[in-house]
Amino acid sequence: MSSGDDAFPVVGFPDTEDDASSRRSRRRTRRDQRRSAMHRGTQLNIVSLIDVFAVLVFFLLSGASITAGRYQQLPVAMPATAQAQNTELESEPLLLSVTLLEDSVVVADHSGELARLPRTVEQSDLHRSLSDMLAGIKAANPDESHATLRVASGIAYADIVSVMDIISRFPGETKAMFPDISLGDVLAGEVIR
Repeated sequence: MSSGDDAFPVVGFPDTEDDASSRRSRRRTRRDQRRSAMHRGTQLNIVSLIDVFAVLVFFLLSGASITAGRYQQLPVAMPATAQAQNTELESEPLLLSVTLLEDSVVVADHSGELARLPRTVEQSDLHRSLSDMLAGIKAANPDESHATLRVASGIAYADIVSVMDIISRFPGETKAMFPDISLGDVLAGEVIR
């Protein structure tokens, strides 16, 4: 071999064992650097996640409070002036309420329960009794057009619609009796008087 052959070593074949181990160590070093660089740039940023949850909690709480407010009817006693008290004595609103329970239909007004009709009787008899009672109430209060129908859970939809029909018009006529009907529910455990 001439001295010129030593200047051009063959690529890919280590001349000595030291060259091979140095290449392995350089590869290992590069691999470790790549791994550490990948882990160095990785951080868990939860600030934006907290922002999203804060907005989500706001909407959940506001939606729950609005829904709860729709289903609960709380009596509110507001202070009144002497003039307002005098007009209340003259014409107190009717506040007609028909409550549809599993075992009965309760008709009430501002003074309390007027009648409790059992649902155990024939449905046509119940409808006739309810219709006659509401017609009498309408005759005593001809200007009143509003009634509230409160329904207990588990009442069939067909029963609700038939009672709404009875409340809204006179029997056998198209003339309106109480056409403005508000629909509400009976709270669990509520005592109807």
